[in-house]
Amino acid sequence: MIVVTGSSGFLGSAITESLGDSAITLSRSERNRARHHKADLTNAKRAGEFIRAEAGKAISHLVHCAGATSPADDVALGAEVKIAENVATICQGLNVPTLVLISGWVVYDPNANPPVSETARLAPNTAYGRSKLAVENTVKDRLENTVVLNLRVASVYGPGQASMGLIPNIVKSAHEVGTMTVKSLKTKRDYMYIEDLVRAVNLALKVRTSSNVDINLGSGHSRSVQEVSELVRGSFARLYGKDVKIRVTRPVKEAIPLDNQLAIAEAKRLGLITTTTDFAKGLLEYIRWTER
Repeated sequence: MIVVTGSSGFLGSAITESLGDSAITLSRSERNRARHHKADLTNAKRAGEFIRAEAGKAISHLVHCAGATSPADDVALGAEVKIAENVATICQGLNVPTLVLISGWVVYDPNANPPVSETARLAPNTAYGRSKLAVENTVKDRLENTVVLNLRVASVYGPGQASMGLIPNIVKSAHEVGTMTVKSLKTKRDYMYIEDLVRAVNLALKVRTSSNVDINLGSGHSRSVQEVSELVRGSFARLYGKDVKIRVTRPVKEAIPLDNQLAIAEAKRLGLITTTTDFAKGLLEYIRWTER
């Protein structure tokens, strides 16, 4: 059996779906699953209840996707750390051999030269990045008998995504007002299609290692805001015959880092990434999904 935390979120729900009946799920929300536990993992008591409920089960992995709803300040960072502490407690209490941690590219020094490898300096420049790094450190420090496969993931997109971000924001605006407003043009991000991530996580469950490992997961490419916007514009013309305008706010303000492309040689060596979805195709599938 495999435990998945944050199973109601974008990433967690997609991973859960791929695991089928082998998944035991944990989230703040109700789910129509036989092996689901509704629990707030910032609460140590709820973690203890979960341990008692699943005691004696043969659990091979815990996939940790859960997090604070909006990690943008120190309060949310504290919540992230509490969740990580309780996840470590669950791993210890249920003798889980391997923790698969879904972390992110945001932990790296924004001045690192792309493609950014796993050995790059860890110096996040945002509260969100600091929270992700704090979670990584917490589980690694607390777990002695559980191996941590730490997956530092690029920006994930695709069907099911409802959270904020460039792609959801401009697609929503294109649907609703026929105009996409962007604040930058040259800023580039490494985008990973949700199905590629799910496949990589499932393959990570087969990795055998006796020590903690940090692994970047990305597409192998990065796309500029201008390129993404033009592709969305083209998709709307193709799908709906709609001429969507691109509006650039002035002055243009590029983000830091300017380019976050991840080095994925280690993921390829371990067999987690073999092929990746064409970005234009993935974007089209996401736009079609938003019609629902």
